[in-house]
Amino acid sequence: MVIVPQLLADARTTGHRGEICQCRFTRDGKFVLSSGWDGRVLLWEVQTGARISEIEVTSRPLTACASSPDGSKWLVGSMNGRAYQYDAVSHEMLSQEIWHTRPISRLAYSLDGRWMMSASWDREIALRSLVEKIDPVHLHGHGDLITGCQFSADAQYLLSWSHDRSVRLWSLETFSTEHEWTDHNSSVTAAAISPDSQWIISAGRDGIVLVHDVASRTVVGAIEQKAEVCDCFFLPGGKHALTVDVEGRAIFFHLPDLSPLKQLSTKHPLQSADLSPLGTQLALACKDGLVRFVQLEGIEEQPLRVIASSTDVEEPKGLGKLLGRATAKQVSQFDCPTCAATITRETAAHDQVGICPKCQQQLHFCFG
Repeated sequence: MVIVPQLLADARTTGHRGEICQCRFTRDGKFVLSSGWDGRVLLWEVQTGARISEIEVTSRPLTACASSPDGSKWLVGSMNGRAYQYDAVSHEMLSQEIWHTRPISRLAYSLDGRWMMSASWDREIALRSLVEKIDPVHLHGHGDLITGCQFSADAQYLLSWSHDRSVRLWSLETFSTEHEWTDHNSSVTAAAISPDSQWIISAGRDGIVLVHDVASRTVVGAIEQKAEVCDCFFLPGGKHALTVDVEGRAIFFHLPDLSPLKQLSTKHPLQSADLSPLGTQLALACKDGLVRFVQLEGIEEQPLRVIASSTDVEEPKGLGKLLGRATAKQVSQFDCPTCAATITRETAAHDQVGICPKCQQQLHFCFG
């Protein structure tokens, strides 16, 4: 793979009045949501790089943000532990609640649309069901503030990392710790789990980056960087990784040994970064209040992973039903993250790759 990262020219636009705490792509990859110290949440158009809308949420800093998988809702977290939900189109506030006693460090939705997650400096992870009326599930175990969390692509696991120098993998079936890695000698500032849940990459405040093999629970790659890493990602295909540091460097690596592949120095100090769902754009949350974009040429676009939102038994119809010759079949429904079309496919024992009939987006159907 030959990766050619290119920092795109700044759009003629205004941004946050101060530093950006976090930025996150929408599931279709067309927009980026950002939350800032000015108490505002902004929406940026990836194609033009321009800010296209904003919401004045509070006078307090907004420390985290996320867009729902279908793009209909925005979730925003604040310095005082309060979470806000907004309608993405009308910008109407749908709810506001105190979820934590200290700043919210990360918000996320699982790709199957079942869970909404919040992580906080209060050492707690809270999971809220989007399909059942149950009380939030609270996960405890970290000994210091939690700096981030991420759902696995198959929505079976949750990865968390903390200032207690540990990385934890949680089961979403039992809500217990599958394993804890304690190989870092400093606070863990960034981590990610690969799309196939085979590897975990994590980075410490001291610049040490590690790759963990999930099956063997061992460290299989290590490298030291010049500055603190604020975010890290796996590229499409799972053979390469990317780290972004607070000084604005984006460094690409081979896996699992972390041998360097490419580096881009943007010279823009950062707070946060995010990789688009297709892996072809990188959004940078810069300290001057602007979100900037890096185009990643040479990345092989992978099908977007979608998880069955429901599975039903489809009864036979028509003449077959009257004659008693047709048998019921099990079907699964998927929501296309690009155009929101509902796709019905016959349930299979193995994942399949296909195309959305409405927008022609390549999709990786996961039947669970």
